[in-house]
Amino acid sequence: MASERLPLAAAMIVRDEEATLACAIQSVAPVVSQLVVVDTGSRDGTVELARSLGAEVHAIRWTDNFAAARNEALARVGQPWVLVLDADEELVADDVPTLARAVASPFASGYNLRVVSLVGSGREFTDARVTRLFRVGPTIRYRGRVHEQVADSLIAAGGSLASLDVRLLHTGYLPAVMTAKHKQERNLALLSRAAGEEPDQPYWQFQLGQTLLALGRVDEARTAYAASASRLAPTAPLAPVVVASAIRAAVAAEDWAAAEGLARAGVATHPSYTDLYWLWGLVLLQRDRLDAARTCFERCLALGPPRGYLQSELGVGTYLPKVALAEVAQKAGHGDQALAWLLSALRDQPGRLATWMMVDALTAGTPPEVLAQHLGLVLSATLRQQIVSDLEDLPPRCRAALTTSAV
Repeated sequence: MASERLPLAAAMIVRDEEATLACAIQSVAPVVSQLVVVDTGSRDGTVELARSLGAEVHAIRWTDNFAAARNEALARVGQPWVLVLDADEELVADDVPTLARAVASPFASGYNLRVVSLVGSGREFTDARVTRLFRVGPTIRYRGRVHEQVADSLIAAGGSLASLDVRLLHTGYLPAVMTAKHKQERNLALLSRAAGEEPDQPYWQFQLGQTLLALGRVDEARTAYAASASRLAPTAPLAPVVVASAIRAAVAAEDWAAAEGLARAGVATHPSYTDLYWLWGLVLLQRDRLDAARTCFERCLALGPPRGYLQSELGVGTYLPKVALAEVAQKAGHGDQALAWLLSALRDQPGRLATWMMVDALTAGTPPEVLAQHLGLVLSATLRQQIVSDLEDLPPRCRAALTTSAV
């Protein structure tokens, strides 16, 4: 699409990002008319790399304020629209046509895109809606030392926001990256300052909870989530996300009664937020309350992926509850039913290694050709080949079943 560049700039702030920057820039370069990179003090080859890829690079002094750095980038944008992304994010190529239509024929002043973050081993994802694509204006600016936001500025300027199914794939939450860059410690310091400056702002308490929980400071995280919830109206967009996070913190503390209480109250207020039923089901499963857990997971499937919420764990309306229902069935002594749920989950998400490990354990002793027949019902030959190629840690029995001619 090099000949069809949009009236759009990509704006980034960076520091020591030479490992990921090329992928980020290359993902947007074919469609944007301007690349603005603000560097806050790189000591590696970031600046030279950015320039070699066609970016305008501007060096600024870091002031412990992400919003200030973002605003420096916005001030240098010369296009009517801007796409804001980080150096550890990539625009998903399949979503470029959707982005192009939204800019060419806009139906809002700004769009909440899907920031899909790899977490854990890199095979699990979270999905958050974040305002990253919007019209440029002299009063449209970010605020916040960290986890900076621009949506309020857009609304204050009379603009409108809409959701857009455009994904930015984010790798910066992988444990190795977070540890190497000391991101949690940095964020905690900035969030503590922000919370001190605006003590009644529930957003800072929520983000404090997120960072404290990631650092293993569970009791402090629970206190922060409670403080955030106490300052939020039940209808606030952040409210259901805070409830889900508070449940996770209660689970981390093994306070099952509190976790269940939060979940029960949460679904009463936010009955279409699938994540709450998913978390409630996990708590019930942990306590071997199988019938109640089954009801929660079936509710997840009935609701499907949540829509209109700021954040969700990918799979809570599809393959994750199916895997959980397999565990419920297995605990209840229904092995055939458990395998059926696992096969259905693999149809939804065939590349999830944890599901294959469960299949391997459940079918121990089953000849590969028999397992191959089951797999052939849900996975095409092409997909089976791809799984064998992509999953290096695939259990040997499952690998044999996927490659056997008995399928």
